[in-house]
Amino acid sequence: MAPKRQGIRLTHINNSVIDPSPPGRLYSAWATSQPHNPTAEEPPDPIQPDPTLELDPIEVTRPVTNPEPPQQPPSDTPTELHSDPTLRVASQVPNLLLPASGPRDSDTDSVPPTFIESAPLRTGQSETRNAETTALVHSPLNFPPETVDAPTHAIYRALLLSQNQRGQGNKIRRLVKYLVEERGERPSLVLYWLLVSANSETTTGSAAGLASILKEVKSLDIEPSSNFYLAALRVLAIHPDYLTRNTIVKRMKAQDIELTPPARHSIALGLLRDGQNEMALDYWDQMRRDGIEILEWVSDIFIYVMGLRGCLDEAVQLLYQRLKMVGGDASIVPPVLWSYLLDECSRNLHCEGTSFIWDTMVRQGKLDPPDGVALNVLHTAARHGETAMATAVLELLSGRGVKLNLLHYEPLMETYLQAGDLENAFRVLRIVQDAGHRAHSWDTRPIFALLKRSPELADKAVGVLCDLSKEGYLPGGAVNVLVEAVLQTRGFEQALTAYRQVCDVCESGPDRRTFGLLLDACERAEHAVFLVSEMDRFSVQSTGGILDSLVRCFAHDGSLDVALVYLNEMASASDRAVEAVVRRCCRDRDPRVWPLMDEVRKRGLELGEDVREMLREIPRA
Repeated sequence: MAPKRQGIRLTHINNSVIDPSPPGRLYSAWATSQPHNPTAEEPPDPIQPDPTLELDPIEVTRPVTNPEPPQQPPSDTPTELHSDPTLRVASQVPNLLLPASGPRDSDTDSVPPTFIESAPLRTGQSETRNAETTALVHSPLNFPPETVDAPTHAIYRALLLSQNQRGQGNKIRRLVKYLVEERGERPSLVLYWLLVSANSETTTGSAAGLASILKEVKSLDIEPSSNFYLAALRVLAIHPDYLTRNTIVKRMKAQDIELTPPARHSIALGLLRDGQNEMALDYWDQMRRDGIEILEWVSDIFIYVMGLRGCLDEAVQLLYQRLKMVGGDASIVPPVLWSYLLDECSRNLHCEGTSFIWDTMVRQGKLDPPDGVALNVLHTAARHGETAMATAVLELLSGRGVKLNLLHYEPLMETYLQAGDLENAFRVLRIVQDAGHRAHSWDTRPIFALLKRSPELADKAVGVLCDLSKEGYLPGGAVNVLVEAVLQTRGFEQALTAYRQVCDVCESGPDRRTFGLLLDACERAEHAVFLVSEMDRFSVQSTGGILDSLVRCFAHDGSLDVALVYLNEMASASDRAVEAVVRRCCRDRDPRVWPLMDEVRKRGLELGEDVREMLREIPRA
């Protein structure tokens, strides 16, 4: 166990005694290195370095005079002593460096800040050749038992290595507290820098902890360095706090410290993490205008987050910029980013992003989207009329052996309609029929929606159907959708005219739905007679709905006897048909109305005062 530290006597400087706690400052002896008079006291014995630990050329002895400013490290030595912690989360840190017992002097085994600041360590050698440091770093405990017997410089090295690893935040705080309270280390900028780095932990951190450290550093009159501010901004990139970030930026300007590219990256990421999308994008643009090279992983995070938040226009623009940064080489952008953005754009029917990624990656064989994403791409093409992309999706799925069905053909039809290609839309109906699928009325809804939205296209549709009939088989659904659309936009007379023009273009001819649509809108017996003759010509059997329409038409202005015949053939007539026959009987003073009145009363139909007046004049049979 390391011996308890003995207090080092304060020495005279220019025949004056240093007051360890002068008024107006908190623990000044801890906060700054005090000058030392070499003539008043012999320096302590130097620390014997571990022969197995090969350090960079430094003198591992406690300085007895004011240390020289740290030398600029060689060009091949990294100026930052820790890895990028922007993907970690900060934590709350109590005032560990303000013990109630007051300041202590350091013992002979301590390592001053200059030891770390002037000696960038070689992490590989430290982990493999320094047993004490390795034991501290790899221990799962927040306070490893080996700490008590470890030399101070090994603890410092362990701190530096630990702050590069995940899950070490509590260990760093505990070791820093031990150095100050048990080893008598003065609170220094390096120790606070370590605490800030520890505040980047994913589970125990917060911006409030960083603010507490900044407040304590200010109270001790410690002037932060650029690396300290950089670490703080990296913490705020994970735990955003707008006020704390602005405070740091103002202090950096006051100290004339330049905002380096890593610092500006952290600011941009902090704004993005805080949900300030517009401010983050504005800061991004400002960095580009200032000529700052934006790191690739920072670009990827921006693209991912913008896509996640539904800002797909911005995400696609960022992707364009990302490609420009790498000279247009799409292979440099991670494939997972391409896949993610294709999924987001196609799922949200974003045409520009979907078509760009499809043309850049999928068509070139660099990306193979799953079937679900391909189906989303197909729906995106259908929404925006991208016929080339829609056909390419079906080719891709067919090449995989996927059996195409109505879920694929209907979006293809909608694609052609959105592009104004009515002819190919009707061709899809024939493809559906050839593939063994029966085209139902709901499968033609895209065509119906277009013809209803643009009634003037009905005449063009008639010509298209006539032309397609010459090429081969045309399904009856094509005739039905045309008749239905004209009925709703132009009325029965125009729909009957359209029927006369196209009834013979389909080999199968019109079906029950065709006549059901026409008879449901028919009001005159003359037209009903024609349609009944057409049903006989095409061998179409009647349905309950068709008979109901015939009863209503003949009761309106045709033969009452025929209407009653059809009514008797029906198992259950509609209220509309029963009321039409009752009114016709009343108008003709026909006593056959009385059996119908029992049905009227059973159904609770309201026939009106005029019908009741006429009933009084009709004798009962």
